[in-house]
Parts: sequence; structure tokens; C-alpha cells
Amino acid sequence: MAKLWLLAVAVGTAAFSASAAAQGAAGANATAGPSCVARPNVKRMQIVDANNVLFVVRDKTTYRNVLARQCPGLRRNSQISLSASDRQVCSGASFQVLLRVGTGSNSESVLLPGGQTMSVPRPSFVPGPTCNLGAFTAITEADAEALVESSKPRRRDEPSGNDEKED
Repeated sequence: MAKLWLLAVAVGTAAFSASAAAQGAAGANATAGPSCVARPNVKRMQIVDANNVLFVVRDKTTYRNVLARQCPGLRRNSQISLSASDRQVCSGASFQVLLRVGTGSNSESVLLPGGQTMSVPRPSFVPGPTCNLGAFTAITEADAEALVESSKPRRRDEPSGNDEKED
């Protein structure tokens, strides 16, 4: 009986250690999130890159969604279309990337201060690839900012005007 109890303790300890290691690999400030987020509670979605979308909800919680697979055509300035009938956004749900195609001939009038109007070109979108959401993970605002910052394109090293030339 004592050997059986020791085996149960050893298995439980190993499972706890594996779980802790997996959580540590996901980030020190990340916690498992819900499988779905109610659409009316989504205050803002931010596309980070072809693998990550951030969902900020009304209670100011930020969820990182690591897509099931890299989504071709999904970029920082992309738009996405979720099914209008769904009251929730869930892990595994599909969405369509809307690709921007120039400014086209579509335009809209914008009211300027003083009552004048100005015609401004409006971008056009065409349907792109369909992709799937992954799991939601709650992250801190600082981690969200770091993720966004790390995904920005790197500037090439530009020579500064202060460099001295050698003769």
C-alpha cells in the first residue's frame, strides 16, 4: 500500500512539474485564457503579425491569440472579417483576411472645420485567405507592448551625420 501511495505522489509531482515548465515556456506573465471571448466585450483587436492577434476586452484584459498556423497575407495594417452571426470569438474560429488594394476611385467627403468638405480616397479591400484562431492567453499590457514592438520592421543601420571621415 505504501508503494502505491509513493507511486501516486511521484506521478502527481511529475505532472505538476511538466505543467509548470509549460507555463514558464509561455511567458512568466501569461496565463491560460478562456476558450471564447464575448464579441460585445471586445473593445479592440490588434493584428501584430501573421501569427499573433491581440484582443483587448472591456475589463482591460489583453488576450494574445497565437494563430493555429501562420496566416499568409495577414499583416499589421490588415483588416479581418469574423462571422457576423457569432456572439463569441472562439479558439479554432475561422476569419478572412481582407487585403487592401490601392485607393481605387472610391472616395468619401470629409467635413473640415469651417464647414468646407474635401473628397478623400477610400481604400478598397478584397477577400484574402481564411485562417483560424488559436488559443487565448491573458498577458500583461507590458508584454503586449513588447510583442508589438518586437514585430516592427527593423530599420537598416543608417550612418549618422556625426561620423568622422578618415583620410
